[in-house]
Amino acid sequence: NLGLAYVQQARVTGDPSNYARAEEALNRSLAIRPAVDNAVALAGHGALAAARHDFAVALDYGNRSLAIDPYRAATHGVVADALVELGRYEEAFEAIQKMVDLRPDTSSYARASYSFELRGDIVNAREVMKRSLDAATGPTDAAFALEHLAGLAHDNGDPDTAMSTVDEGLRRLPGHPPLLALRGRILAAKGDTACAVAAYTASLAKLP
Repeated sequence: NLGLAYVQQARVTGDPSNYARAEEALNRSLAIRPAVDNAVALAGHGALAAARHDFAVALDYGNRSLAIDPYRAATHGVVADALVELGRYEEAFEAIQKMVDLRPDTSSYARASYSFELRGDIVNAREVMKRSLDAATGPTDAAFALEHLAGLAHDNGDPDTAMSTVDEGLRRLPGHPPLLALRGRILAAKGDTACAVAAYTASLAKLP
């Protein structure tokens, strides 16, 4: 669990040194309890590999973890992410559905939303991402869902809704770098170059 927390911290902070800390903790876990009976550590290695964009390795670790414990929703998320990045969409959609069935929460709904978006079903992508927002248990999860809702609005020709959604996200989690970057993208599309540069600069100051 410490290893998984370091992976999450790396995603939030952008500090890659957390990956080395994650790997150390996960390897220590496997030294205490071997891989044959350590589904959590295997899933953690899968999440770490995915964060490092080594998706074939992530898929292998995820499948090995599921062979031990097929009822852990987060592991289906690791497998789904790897399958999407490897272009194996139908298998990914099945893994996402299993994740939602096991644990309907911010993380699983977000993946389900993305699966609809990949298929061009923007209406369902938006509705399921709203479920992700409703299921958020803290400002970080809420900001994540609002970022994606804003992105859906922007990419589908609704910049005003996109901007108001970004603003809502920044009210919940001030200074959140992905939201600042998205704000910059929306402002640039509106032709407000100076404010776009300011938003991107603020994002980079927090997440270089």
